[in-house]
Amino acid sequence: MGATICKCGGETTVLDSRPHKGSTRRRRKCLVCGLRWSTLEVRGTFNVDKPALMREAKRVKAQERADQAASSSPPRTSRISSQTKSAKTQ
Repeated sequence: MGATICKCGGETTVLDSRPHKGSTRRRRKCLVCGLRWSTLEVRGTFNVDKPALMREAKRVKAQERADQAASSSPPRTSRISSQTKSAKTQ
């Protein structure tokens, strides 16, 4: 990561990292000029519509199961043709 605080633009390293009130506080140092500073990385809060995610996950899982079932056993053509013949005669 390039240093944004110092003007030399050198690479930085993290000296210390610790949690701080739902975020992360990092102590950084520029490898070129030796300048040290702290950064605070804040984790965002996201509102997730959990029921919608669950419905989508169930739909995807059902589709995967159907695809797997269709690929693992080919349809029986004799049974299908006899069913279509009986449907045509009715």
